[in-house]
Amino acid sequence: MGACAWVAAPAPSSCREMLLHACRNAGFTPRIAHQCGDLRSGLWLVATGQAVSILPKLLCGAPPPGVAVRELPGPGRTLDALVRAGTETQPAVAATLAALTALTSAGAPGAPARPDEAATPAPPAGRDAPTAASGR
Repeated sequence: MGACAWVAAPAPSSCREMLLHACRNAGFTPRIAHQCGDLRSGLWLVATGQAVSILPKLLCGAPPPGVAVRELPGPGRTLDALVRAGTETQPAVAATLAALTALTSAGAPGAPARPDEAATPAPPAGRDAPTAASGR
């Protein structure tokens, strides 16, 4: 995988750091050939076979044709919502917390069930597991 062209967010970026960390843990340094501030747009580089990437699961809900999304092992990342004490019952705050809970429990919005994901245990609630995207 180290010889592949990779697409990543420009530095400094937590998504870029996650990609670098995952690759280092796998024993290689990615050759970042493309930088894209809009990571969802970077999926088109993957779809056309020009790059591979590791992206947050929430960005991979409806990948372009030609992109294979594979969930990576590991706990993913934690999403924490902080609100002022006593405001969690206010309608707008409660609705926001409910929406965040639904997103992190269900994964990416509109994501179809995939057989390859069925074999992988779902991340715990509140986790957004990183995924790998590769083109043709």
